[in-house]
Amino acid sequence: QQQQQQQQQQPRLGSKPWLASIIEPSDPPPPNSSMPAQEMVPDFVHGFNNQPGVGLSYNSCGDLLIPLATACAIYNKQNNEQLFYRGHKRGITCLATSVDGHYAATGEKAARPRVHVWDAQTGAQIIRLPEHHRQAIVSVALSHDNRRCVSVAADADHSIAVWFSDSGGWYDGRLQACAKGDISDVHFASFLGAAGTEFGFDVASGGVNHVKFWTLDGRTLTEKRALHRGVGMVQTHYCGAAAGQRFVSGAQSGHIYVWTGRNLQRIIRAHEEAVTSIFACKHGFASGGLDGFAKLWNLQVKHVRSFDMHEAPVAPLEGSITSVSLKVDPADKFITTLMVGTAGGEIYELAVDSGSMVLIGEGHGKGELWGVACHPHDAFIFATCGDDQTIRIWDVKVRAMLRKCVIDNTARSIVWSPDGTKLLVGLGGSESGERTRKDGAFLILDGETLEVLFEGRDSRHWIRDAKFSPDGSTIVLASSDHNIYIYTTSSLQLRAKCDKHNAAVTNVDLSKDNTFVQSDSSDFEHLYHNAVDGRHFSLPSQLKNVQWDTWTCIYGWPVQGLWPSFKQQQEQGLPDITCCFRSANEDVVASGDEHGGVRLHRYPAVNRNAAFRHDRFHAGAVARVGMSCDGKYAVSVGKKDRALVVWRLDDERGLGEGKGADDSITEGGESSIVTDGVESISLESSK
Repeated sequence: QQQQQQQQQQPRLGSKPWLASIIEPSDPPPPNSSMPAQEMVPDFVHGFNNQPGVGLSYNSCGDLLIPLATACAIYNKQNNEQLFYRGHKRGITCLATSVDGHYAATGEKAARPRVHVWDAQTGAQIIRLPEHHRQAIVSVALSHDNRRCVSVAADADHSIAVWFSDSGGWYDGRLQACAKGDISDVHFASFLGAAGTEFGFDVASGGVNHVKFWTLDGRTLTEKRALHRGVGMVQTHYCGAAAGQRFVSGAQSGHIYVWTGRNLQRIIRAHEEAVTSIFACKHGFASGGLDGFAKLWNLQVKHVRSFDMHEAPVAPLEGSITSVSLKVDPADKFITTLMVGTAGGEIYELAVDSGSMVLIGEGHGKGELWGVACHPHDAFIFATCGDDQTIRIWDVKVRAMLRKCVIDNTARSIVWSPDGTKLLVGLGGSESGERTRKDGAFLILDGETLEVLFEGRDSRHWIRDAKFSPDGSTIVLASSDHNIYIYTTSSLQLRAKCDKHNAAVTNVDLSKDNTFVQSDSSDFEHLYHNAVDGRHFSLPSQLKNVQWDTWTCIYGWPVQGLWPSFKQQQEQGLPDITCCFRSANEDVVASGDEHGGVRLHRYPAVNRNAAFRHDRFHAGAVARVGMSCDGKYAVSVGKKDRALVVWRLDDERGLGEGKGADDSITEGGESSIVTDGVESISLESSK
């Protein structure tokens, strides 16, 4: 029994039949285990965590704070630049800023999550508060005097903790008090003013069928349930904030509940659907709901103005509001701007006086994100597709999305034609694993207009990868039905079907002479077929000298060094590889892993102990990576976090000039250099 328990605790290795397909070429290049000359620096990130309760905010300079994946971007609109807070190792689940905008607090999802307090202007970490919660932190809030922070966990007790800083600078932060929140889910907690003198309580919390008010006395946190007194029904509350002398909370029915002390004073029919976000300042508060309306209120809880997000000049794909925030004028006399985040992945700024709505940023907002493809000739252009049923074209240089189209099905694979004029998109796939209406279909779109030129379907299971042959005469699709489908581009007729795989085909590549296809499957197989008639090659040695146009297969001789050895998995916990992409000039290969890391190796990567660049930005597995045609940029997409990260591949800053690993850490966050299989990690803020 003890031996069985030890075997269960070992990391999943599985059988790896692809090892049998590793045949060294007749004239292999000399091995090079040195560090790649390029450094990986996160240049810009598109998207944000649009789950209700996570939050968007402003700092004291008016820059936007945007949580996404394991980082929080500090976005300067004027310069169109981002700094990052990179202290988290897991995905950020909530964000709050101090009243003056100088401090930010964030929570994370982890076995033992911690609250981080950091400088909202520079992204410099101030403190990681001690471990206390479990599973995830769902809400954080800072007090009006910046000396306290309250956090709520997703553990069995839905625990609430109050943290205290004697100095107010948070370098001396410590746990002051904690208590069980409720037997039901707790969605938020908020402070009620300085020392509770105006409310009679210090903290308010709310969640499924409850609102509670808490008194803080030294290290004791005492609760009292809200009294409705027949004014409104007991229901779920998703958000709340102190607005002047009152406390307001947003209910599932769309009502705003107005509290005096713990007594319900009145209710207001604010939204047609659930109120998902409330943000308050000393001049009023804003609310956002699933009905797509953002509303501004004064401190007397009287309606000031409404904004219908569906009427925005660039309308959101899904107008439900998940986050609101307010910005005041430099003299702190009145509210000037309302920031809104939507379920469709858009971020807007709304001018309170004129009512204008400006789209600040956007990303894929639903399901999972799998597809990314860099343009074969334009180094600044790349395309993405995802479960939100959109195809998007992005520009690295202007750091923005250029255009998008909405299709009628999810899509998880995308590739440009060799001349860069068309896009091939493989359809299907869902986050739940359920079948979609067009699983196995594929589209050909015009690269400029995104007009659908052709739609075909021979498979009935979703397409995981798609490729054009180098001359553009052949299309190859990798399907979840264990087959590879080969089409003639001119007629778009099925020419051959390869059926030798025993599991879903995950990656395909074609040879430079348009003759051969190599492919991976989810059962660790790596097979070879003829691209003309689909004939299978049972002896890998027959193709050992073939030159491949692309290399995105994660199995094979030139990428065997990407995989950790058994010892490295046992002792260092190095994760499995999920994707890779070889540069156009074949000098480096980028890869992503199941823990959210992105790596850069020299190509071919045949030595597991070779040095490589590493940075972990994503929260969860990396779905795909790509590289620009000039090798100066890389792009990675997170499967679950839907973050689209653009990496700048800078020249090395002098590793060969006697500088150590600490001098070569990439800019900010959890970046590292790995030599001889040993990883050196540093947590620093970006500058």
